[in-house]
Amino acid sequence: MKNARGWGETFFVEYYRDYFKRQKVTPDKVSTVINGPVTVLMIASNAEKIDAKSLDSDFGWGKGQSLIDYALLVRDINIERLEE
Repeated sequence: MKNARGWGETFFVEYYRDYFKRQKVTPDKVSTVINGPVTVLMIASNAEKIDAKSLDSDFGWGKGQSLIDYALLVRDINIERLEE
């Protein structure tokens, strides 16, 4: 959680704005599990070490690529730079 200081709020705003748009839903129609925000921030804090396939196959977190993409964006991490 400490790793999310400075970017966590921006991440949530951008990620959920996109999520609501893609799902064609409004925030008043969505609920979250009690540990959901913590789980999302833990994934986002380690986005450069996780891939969407693993999120789906190992953890049942389908369509996790947007979560990873927004985490890398707000953390200003260029994934191509990491692959070199």
